[in-house]
Amino acid sequence: MYKTIQTVFVGDGNYNNLMNSIKGGQRPFKYMDYLYVAFADLKPNSNPPQIYFKSEYEQNVREIIAEAKKQNPSLIVFAQVNWASTLAPLDTEAKIEAFAKSIPPFLKQYGLVGIDFDWEQVPFDINLASYLFTQVKTQIGSEAYLSISADKTTSLKPSVVNQYVDIVNVQSYQRLWLVDEFIDFGIDKNKIYIGIASENDDPNAFYPSGGGVSDYINKCVDTGTAGLYLWRIDNDDTDHAINVPRYTITKQIWQFTKGTMATEIGGGVFEDTNMRRDAKGNPQAVPPITEMIVRYGNVVNAIQTINGDLKLPQHGGYSGIAAPTIKLDEGDNIIEVSGYTGTWFGWNCVLQLMLTTKNGKTYGPYGSMADASQKIPFSFKALTGQSIVAFKGTLISIPLKDAPETTVIESLSVSFA
Repeated sequence: MYKTIQTVFVGDGNYNNLMNSIKGGQRPFKYMDYLYVAFADLKPNSNPPQIYFKSEYEQNVREIIAEAKKQNPSLIVFAQVNWASTLAPLDTEAKIEAFAKSIPPFLKQYGLVGIDFDWEQVPFDINLASYLFTQVKTQIGSEAYLSISADKTTSLKPSVVNQYVDIVNVQSYQRLWLVDEFIDFGIDKNKIYIGIASENDDPNAFYPSGGGVSDYINKCVDTGTAGLYLWRIDNDDTDHAINVPRYTITKQIWQFTKGTMATEIGGGVFEDTNMRRDAKGNPQAVPPITEMIVRYGNVVNAIQTINGDLKLPQHGGYSGIAAPTIKLDEGDNIIEVSGYTGTWFGWNCVLQLMLTTKNGKTYGPYGSMADASQKIPFSFKALTGQSIVAFKGTLISIPLKDAPETTVIESLSVSFA
């Protein structure tokens, strides 16, 4: 399951606009997995060295944390430490050790369970950097998270990072090739989150261009990395010079990581056919399906396929139950997808799904169709010599009585090859 990390900076208009959007009914924390609250700092002239939030940030920090946990009780909240260059006074192991010891009580004071270092303009050599990571992780323990948000591999030792650091946010922004550089350098790809900058001060430096994030999603899927990182939480009431809507970026990330289209996005489309990218980023057709996961209950909640070495995003929500993963025999392919569409509590959706393979195996039916009406059969069958290699369709979120809304598959089609 892919995850998402977003930062809120409490020191400028981003905070004000975020709180205003909440007052206006938005729920920006609802579907994120990790929230970074920026910035914590090395307290000036502290002896021994200590971490702290500036006094002018104090109220904003506490309000953000309270609101975030109210919207999303399972949200994991971090303090994000300012640029690594601000840690230059920690120039000995003794100072680093003292600083690390100040972190657990600091996290406890604010109800936080993670610490992130903005790893830019790094003042440490590889030995001091490694010592910082080992000391911080030793102090916070396995129950808390250690993260770095890095724009370069400066002073990083892969073996140390992979052992002591839980999350590595690559500040890829307009440089998606940087993700490959970190992987080739030896950083565990399962720790890597791909960075998206949703700033728009300058139209020539606004990434992603036009607010689209498909390139970042595709990079995440293609490289098998853990998820996406946004600097920072974007909302449509921007404090920046050019009024480019930004909250739409957050919603696209929700769609990818949670399968949540919801009424907040107004419906959504998925199309897996050309999800693979070549070295230049050009779309390519996906290979045949080798594995598939279906979530279902009364109706079909979600589908996800693995096409050879390519794991595609889940489409749909996380309600219902996950059927055992379908693993096709070598040389076998899906040749027919059939089932029923219809109405469930007044909402049109895919009620049931069944798969048939070239070798005559069947999987399903998935979806009991309980409480459904207007059951309309459908079938997509490959011609001789072809198989079904990808799914496409739409999603819809349905409000439930006495329970949260659920996202299900509204319509479904396939691609043949």
